[in-house]
Order: sequence, then C-alpha cells, then structure tokens
Amino acid sequence: MMLVVHLSAEAVAGLDTHLNVSPVIDLNDHQVVDAYEVSDRLRARTGLLHTMCVFPWCTRPAAYCDRDHVIAHALGGATCDCNLAPLCRRHHRLKTHSGWSYTTIEAGVWLWSEPHGQQFVRDHQGTLDVTPPGRRVTQTWSGCRHGPASADPSP
Repeated sequence: MMLVVHLSAEAVAGLDTHLNVSPVIDLNDHQVVDAYEVSDRLRARTGLLHTMCVFPWCTRPAAYCDRDHVIAHALGGATCDCNLAPLCRRHHRLKTHSGWSYTTIEAGVWLWSEPHGQQFVRDHQGTLDVTPPGRRVTQTWSGCRHGPASADPSP
C-alpha cells in the first residue's frame, strides 16, 4: 500500500517542520556499485535485507554494524547486496583477524567456521550448530586471546 499526500507549496511553507524525501528502496531488485566503499543507499538496503549482525548468536542491530564483503573485494568480491553482510565491529574484527570465516549458502543464509573446526548456520531465524559430531569442542572459544575459554556459545 502506498500513501500519496498532495500539499501545495503554500501549505508546506506555512508548516514549522522539516520534510525529508528519500527514494524508495526495492528489496526485490539487485544493487551493485563499482567501488570498495559501500554507498549510503546500498548500506540502507543491506540493513533492510538483514536486520542484525549475521555472526552466530549476535543480535546487534544492522544500523550499528559495518558492511562486510563475504568474498573479499581484493579477491574479486563485488560490492553488491548479495556479497555484503552486516557485522558488528567486534565480529568484523574477529572474522578479519582471528581465523573465523563464512560463506553465503543462499540469500540470507551463511555458514560460519570457527578456528577450531566448529561450524554454524546463521539465518534470519537464528543460529544452528552444524558441527560434525567428531569435531565438536566442549568449550567454545570466547574470542579473547588472553583469557580462558568460555562456555558461552556467543564469542
């Protein structure tokens, strides 16, 4: 449903308000830019497609997340909505510097692998541990290199 409001210039001039007009973002479309940097429109679009950090168990809203290239831009990954995912700064750094990796299985579904071999599927419904039984670790790495492992499954 679309709401259309017609106001005359005189009516708007008399209002003590600020009007912000933004273009419509069609989520059924595909958007790509020819640069490493994510445009404001593409950032907004990925935030609408994926409403929170896509790291296993994280619930930080996408509005406060970086946009990460699932396939690195330096390796040929496109800057487009199907190759970008919101990662909060903590999990973006964890992925970049600590051996965590992920791949897109299908739109909105990612397979995460942690440094000790455990694997997790993350989608809009949450996180599922899909680690093969012989590779399960009794304690999950907390992400801190200076302390003991944590039993908390959300590094």
